Amino acid sequence: MESADSNDKLFYTLIKKQRQTVNENVQTLKVNGKEVNGTDKLLEAWKDHFQILATPEDKEFQENDKVKLALEPNIIIENRIKNGQETLENTDNSEVQKAMESLNIEKAADENGISSDHFRCAKGELTPILVDIVNDIFKNLDVPNSIKCGILNPMLKNGNDTFFTDNYRGI
Repeated sequence: MESADSNDKLFYTLIKKQRQTVNENVQTLKVNGKEVNGTDKLLEAWKDHFQILATPEDKEFQENDKVKLALEPNIIIENRIKNGQETLENTDNSEVQKAMESLNIEKAADENGISSDHFRCAKGELTPILVDIVNDIFKNLDVPNSIKCGILNPMLKNGNDTFFTDNYRGI
């Protein structure tokens, strides 16, 4: 990659960060009154805990006036585009490069180990590919599920016991 040649230090710093192992601080958790031990069981417990937090308890959540109000502009725009009343303009290389330059540096990587630093360092190589992806999203009015995925990390709330899942928030 050309970008790697121009900034060797940053490139190798990214590689080193990507290869580092994660320090497991929590060995035991208490979930719903039961103790959970072992890496696989801990990961499953975190997954279940945040899944419950992310799922609305109210069965009529979609009927909520605030939800309807928030979704209404998106539905109107989508219908206008589908009916041919409006079109989304395709993006171009300069717009995508400008967006990549505005990404914050040294932020957490995604589930594939790719961070914003990777995009910034390889913008020359990635720009045409990203332009095609974004234009395809505009054309089909659909964002692929693989792009919607992310990593949720449990962060301990200040001054709380590490033993209980309720003492964590997701970031």
